[in-house]
Formats: sequence, structure tokens, C-alpha cells
Amino acid sequence: MKIKDITLIALFTALISVCAQITIPIQPVPITGAIIGIFITGAVLEKKQGLIVGIVYLLLGAVGIPVFTGFGAGISSIIGPTGGYLITYPIMIYLIAWCIEKFKKENIVFLSIYMIFSLVPCYLVGTIWLAISCKLGIYEAILSGVAPFVIFDVMKGILGAVVAVAINRALVKGHIYERN
Repeated sequence: MKIKDITLIALFTALISVCAQITIPIQPVPITGAIIGIFITGAVLEKKQGLIVGIVYLLLGAVGIPVFTGFGAGISSIIGPTGGYLITYPIMIYLIAWCIEKFKKENIVFLSIYMIFSLVPCYLVGTIWLAISCKLGIYEAILSGVAPFVIFDVMKGILGAVVAVAINRALVKGHIYERN
């Protein structure tokens, strides 16, 4: 792996960690900026790099580095009620990068669509995990773990697409990085 790849992985892991601290603390699942970091990472990096970022982020949090929402850390964050959402972050990043590679469209509209599409595994796994860990029915889990977030997540998808397009342009213009 090249130094440039390692640097990008470190930078985007840090981006997600910082974005995760932007929160609206509602229970049982807080509204978090981590998703914006996830979206941007998937739209800027290639599949392999992005997947590594997602895994590194989870590993850092699992070993106790406070990278999760509200400076959360530890394995309890991953196995707790919101763990199902967290564990899908690498998948979300990979899906966004895969869509870009597959469809060759990187404008704001298509990136927003890819980002919103990447929420499907997050909502699916997260809702099931929340239902099991909090002993909720699936309807209750959807009401508390999905419904409050849909509008915010769509807005995050649009914002993430706008930011990702700007970052991609700057990286290409500066001859720093360009997706293959």
C-alpha cells in the first residue's frame, strides 16, 4: 500500500470521527453527523480504500479510542443498541464507491442517490439489531430507529454529495488524488 493511500485512509477515518461528534442526542438512536463522513468517504475514495476506512473506524472505536458519537468507544458501543447501524458503515462506503464505479456518474444528483441507497443496509441491519437488543417489535424499532432519521439522512445525502463533488474537484485540480 502506498503512502498516499495510507494518508487518505487516515484522513477519511478522522473525518468520520469528527463528523460523529456532531449530534442531536435523541434516544435510543442519536442523530449523528457520522453519516455525512461515511457518504463523503464513499464518494471520494475507491472501494478498497473506503472499506479499509470503515473497518479502521470500527476497530479504533472497539479498542477504546473515542471516535463514535458523543466520544463513545469500546466494544459495548458496537454490541449495544446502535451497533447494528455502526457495523454497516464499511458496507455503506463500499456501496457508494461501487455505484460510482458501476454507473460512472459522479454528479450531485447521482451521488445523492447512491448515498441514499447506501442507507438500506444501515436501516435494515440497524433496525433488526435495535429490535433485538432493546426487545422491541419491528414496528417500534422502525419508529424509533428509522422514522426520525429519514428526512435528516436524505438532507445529509444531498449535503454529502455537494461536499464530495467539491472535494473531488479540488483533489483532481491539485493533482493530489483521482479515482481510477
